[in-house]
Amino acid sequence: MRKTTFFFLLLLFSQVAGAQLPQGPYIVTTAQYGDFNASPLDAMKEHVVKVFKDGYYITASFGNSFKPFRGSSGGRYSVRDGKYVETVQFSSWDTGLVNRVLQFDYKLTPDGFLQKGIINTGSYKNHYLLEDYKKIEPPVPLQNSQLEGVWMLKSTYWDDADPFLNPIEEIKIYAYPRFAWAQYNAVTREFVGAGGGTYRFDGTNLVEVIEYFTYEMALGSEFKVEVRFNDDGTIQQTSWGGRMVEIWKRAN
Repeated sequence: MRKTTFFFLLLLFSQVAGAQLPQGPYIVTTAQYGDFNASPLDAMKEHVVKVFKDGYYITASFGNSFKPFRGSSGGRYSVRDGKYVETVQFSSWDTGLVNRVLQFDYKLTPDGFLQKGIINTGSYKNHYLLEDYKKIEPPVPLQNSQLEGVWMLKSTYWDDADPFLNPIEEIKIYAYPRFAWAQYNAVTREFVGAGGGTYRFDGTNLVEVIEYFTYEMALGSEFKVEVRFNDDGTIQQTSWGGRMVEIWKRAN
């Protein structure tokens, strides 16, 4: 009886240990979207970066000289029954994906992640997707890791007024050396905007180097933010010379 229990626990542990989740930023090296095969040369011309953190992800396609920002999507992710599973919360490519649960075959290695499967929506019928990612390693150590994680916008003010006409939800992920954020309508889930790039943080001063941005911002510029950690666990980010004040709370 004890031997049977031991082998059962050993099997259970091996299954749990095998269901590891990707964490951090990854970049596509090769891919296939329907009938289109993206070669390493294509991946150099246009980047697809996926940032995973604590059960949330944001994907963005950008960098093409003719179309600097192509699109973004994101939501929750997990591994269930041997499949990589995404629950889509927003998508600039296809609103039909919102609230859909997608399952993929996957392979996770110490320096890479691969996902492949079929997507079926109004815009994409039996659409084959394969993405082979390489993990993005930081060039230098992060000075302060307090921002690492997933944050949800609690409130925002521009010159003491709410800048949005409609209620929005905004998610922001810090997974060094990258960050990514996205905005979408809180009611309709319609995509609003996105941005991302690399970041550095010393505990007070945050610098985000912009690689894609759907609002007016020079690509490659350094966006400087003052960060304050509040006693209730939220953070305050102040930018644009004090005109923009954002309060963020950690995602559940």
